Amino acid sequence: MVTVGIALNQEHLRIAILTQKKSKITIQKIYTLTNSPDSVKQLYRDLSIYDKNFTISTFLETQDVILRRLVLPLTEKRKILATLPFQIESLVMTPNDSMVSVCIDRTSKKSSSVGVFITSQNLFFKHMQSLENKGLHTHFVSCSSSSLFRFITWVFPKQKTGIVIHIGSQEMLCLFYQENHLESVKAFSADPACLQKNLEKYQLFLTQKGWDTNCPYLCIEETPSLVDFKNLVGGIFTGEQLILEDPSHHPYALAIGAALEALAEDGSQVNFSQKMFMTKKTKQHLLRKTFYYLGVCAVLNLVSLIGVQTYLHKKQTALLAHITSILPKELQKTSPKSIQDWQNHLLSWKNKLSIQKLPFSLLPTVPKVSDVLAWISAHPAFINEAKAKDGIEVLSIHYQMLKYPTVDQKNISYEAQVEIEFTASAPRLAREFHESLLKENQMIHTKKPVQWHAQGNKYRAIFTLKPLN
Repeated sequence: MVTVGIALNQEHLRIAILTQKKSKITIQKIYTLTNSPDSVKQLYRDLSIYDKNFTISTFLETQDVILRRLVLPLTEKRKILATLPFQIESLVMTPNDSMVSVCIDRTSKKSSSVGVFITSQNLFFKHMQSLENKGLHTHFVSCSSSSLFRFITWVFPKQKTGIVIHIGSQEMLCLFYQENHLESVKAFSADPACLQKNLEKYQLFLTQKGWDTNCPYLCIEETPSLVDFKNLVGGIFTGEQLILEDPSHHPYALAIGAALEALAEDGSQVNFSQKMFMTKKTKQHLLRKTFYYLGVCAVLNLVSLIGVQTYLHKKQTALLAHITSILPKELQKTSPKSIQDWQNHLLSWKNKLSIQKLPFSLLPTVPKVSDVLAWISAHPAFINEAKAKDGIEVLSIHYQMLKYPTVDQKNISYEAQVEIEFTASAPRLAREFHESLLKENQMIHTKKPVQWHAQGNKYRAIFTLKPLN
């Protein structure tokens, strides 16, 4: 992701180009252009290497934004946002013209510290119009105080409390933060004759608020001045002086901070260009992302549809092959090749069955499996092993339909065969069962041969069932 932070004044455009890969943020380039339409064109030429895949971030000046810090006994964002209109009602002179950006920081299990940044729609649109007049189209609009605070916390991530004095070409911006919360913002004139007086005013203000003025402080000079700025600040604030490792960051602190603010994904981000106040570029960016998203969804749906159709076709082919394999041989010759063919065949068979005269020729004319099992269970030769030590124990029973009629060949008679495998504790018991199979009875077809196999105490009898009368 590429983000371009821009700080404007009457003379210059301070530009910082930052990139983010995963959680690592890198400054790619910082430079200054004169404040003119030609410079804006030059900026867009420089950004053309990113193929429009970048975000431009700007900010409102400190005097155009009000900051109020509130502590609420709430932790859920939904409840905090519902309560805020009543909390800031006295701060907003014209509610219909106001714009609010909220930063929520949870301070404990039961309370939250809420930073409320307030500006007016008139000032916001005035800022947007001035940028468009220069040919500059922004995606993100923050404020200078939050941008400077974001820069400080990025440069000094372990510094939880501090004072920041930033002197620009026209104004001096003073910040105080503690526990990583921006508590106070003041803007004063950058006139060298008033610097000491204004700094003393701010030091007195912090003291009256009960805040620690002996905490570390940082001086940032956008442009070198004739006044010994660092010694002047050091004579008023007695804490440890922090120094930027890279002196070249002094002129670009606000520009870098603006880019960092746009990249931030925490609850402390200040962004006035949201919802109905979204900038044109942001709307175009979202529309482009939506278009790409819908396009990707359409492609994925098409691929899924093709994949599902291919999968179902393979399953259908396998099912038809399986059904064909279990059909009788006489039906396999005219086996249906598709679901529609199967439906036609089933409909044809249904019609043939519906006009069949009684008695129904396809009803089985041999004893069913249940009949065979009932006959065996009641046969005198078989006893319950649990009740007697001697006797016959059935190991397996196999029932097989050798012949049967079909829809196309109704004249074939049913013929069923049963195979019983058992053990006998004595050869006499097996011989008696064998003799009973050879005698005339209601279950066994005596005209068909009874096959008998013996191996040790294991026996197997195969016989044909007698057709029902």
